[in-house]
Amino acid sequence: MTSERAVLVLLLAAALAAACRPAPAADPERVATIGSEDVRWEEFERYLERHLGESGASLGSDVLSELFDQFLAERLLLRLAAERGLVAGGAEPRTGALRRRAVDRLLAAAAAGE
Repeated sequence: MTSERAVLVLLLAAALAAACRPAPAADPERVATIGSEDVRWEEFERYLERHLGESGASLGSDVLSELFDQFLAERLLLRLAAERGLVAGGAEPRTGALRRRAVDRLLAAAAAGE
């Protein structure tokens, strides 16, 4: 094998090795993605604390699954309310009362056909 050919084979092997690297490990704390925003496990735990006063460790998987669906539905509604300008400043509200008002405004706008 000529030296030029050997160099070409080495460069090709290096390029293939670089292209075949394993993908970065998935973030184990990410439980969902809404649009481009990651939803993390600790956010769901805070949601459980806020609504149940506990982490949910004593709950069955079927109950946790229902609560997780409810949590994601609330997050989706809040995002939609923010996108439609129904939340002051365009950011998702952080307190329970503000979140409830944002969702109420969104539902009222949907009922009015807006």
